[in-house]
Amino acid sequence: MLKNSTEILFDTFGKKIKIFKNFFTTFLFIVIFFTGVFAVKDYGVSSDEYQHRLHGFINLNYVGEKFAPNITKKLRKDKNYVKFDEYGNNYYGGSLYNASIGFLEILFGIQDKKNQFLFKHYINFLIFFLSLISFYKIIQIRFSDWKYSCLGVLMLFLSPRIFANSFYNPNDLIFMCFCIFAIFFSLKFFEKPNFLNAFLFSLFVANAINMRIMAVIIPMISFFIILIYLNINNDLFKKYLKPCLSIFIFLPLLIYILWPYLWDDPVANFINTFLNLSNFDLEGRNFFLGEYISSKDIPWYYVPTWIIVTTPIIYLILFYIGCAKIILSTLNIKINKTNLILMDYFFLMFVLIPILAVIMLNSTLYNGWRHMYFIYPGIIIITLVGVDLLIKNIRNKYFLNFFLIVLMLSLLNISSWMIKNHPHQNVYFNKFAGKKFSSRFELDYWGLTYRENLKFLLNYDTSRKIFLYNSS
Repeated sequence: MLKNSTEILFDTFGKKIKIFKNFFTTFLFIVIFFTGVFAVKDYGVSSDEYQHRLHGFINLNYVGEKFAPNITKKLRKDKNYVKFDEYGNNYYGGSLYNASIGFLEILFGIQDKKNQFLFKHYINFLIFFLSLISFYKIIQIRFSDWKYSCLGVLMLFLSPRIFANSFYNPNDLIFMCFCIFAIFFSLKFFEKPNFLNAFLFSLFVANAINMRIMAVIIPMISFFIILIYLNINNDLFKKYLKPCLSIFIFLPLLIYILWPYLWDDPVANFINTFLNLSNFDLEGRNFFLGEYISSKDIPWYYVPTWIIVTTPIIYLILFYIGCAKIILSTLNIKINKTNLILMDYFFLMFVLIPILAVIMLNSTLYNGWRHMYFIYPGIIIITLVGVDLLIKNIRNKYFLNFFLIVLMLSLLNISSWMIKNHPHQNVYFNKFAGKKFSSRFELDYWGLTYRENLKFLLNYDTSRKIFLYNSS
């Protein structure tokens, strides 16, 4: 049957929309990728990176001695690593990631210290970039609209502190990325419960748990949401039963395989890790609201305050609107919208539960809210829920256009700030922090500006030797 002119017109228009969508999305990710690649060299080395590199090699040496002792001895040469069972931080997260980078460092023969850390910064950003692709797909699952996906990726990328940390943060940002991967496969499993998705979900959750044990909330929330869904849709119980049960086999097994610390005593060491990291023994001081406080005795409003003063204000406003929409949707739940509402519950719990856990457990935290960066993708998705609510409910086209213009101008303003203050996006504060934020909050707690200070000395001091003094 021949198509009429109207059908041909719609087909042509639809193809043009698809071409524009593919072009814009590809262009966005190309810009993000090359922005990161060219920016890597501008960032210094954070003080935590030395310890994480050592952590990786101690774990790599331990694995090598177990499975390939002769090769390990040859590659290790004269390096004398502390024995794994005598290593005080063997329970610490990130063993798989740091050991993998250590292995790549050996494989590519990177000897120079500067290049070793620069290589890791490239890998860190690559992981962040891949997580942005997964984040795009997560938003696509929730909103079924590529424009929301692009906006969400932009918001995550144009978050100054997240952007800066994506290069040099050896733990917190990588953990955030692994959580994004795990959440993506959680949603894939929710959409299509089969053994392949169950395995992939378990694999990426195991990776996230290896980085930081707090990732156990992802399977916990996932199963809670599935139970609610099955309570509403009883006929789907059999469809989910076997794949869900398989996760209880895959997940513990993969956690055990990927985490060398668990090999000798999996149950006791897993519990020991949780107890140690929920209230870390090392005491430090945090500069907060103009005074130094113990990292082991932080007030309940510590994390909420840091989130409020370091997140772009437009994101915060839309986040609160999104939260209100999710909570109120409970009063008007419809079966045909159950999936969307349950996904929103997932993200709301993913944001709130860790904050409440930190408050209730009185957890030890250092340097702002970097330990909680992993909840930030959830904040962005709830922000998009707020955007969606406004777009669908603002009837007056002038008000709608005004909102969209304000949103775009806000993103441009954030971009401008990031470019102007490059590479110091890690000390971003919004207007809520006040004009004298430097006298109220911590700034360069990792000593990243040392790079520029040292570069200045090298350029202007002609001495053969330059003596440095570290006051800490």
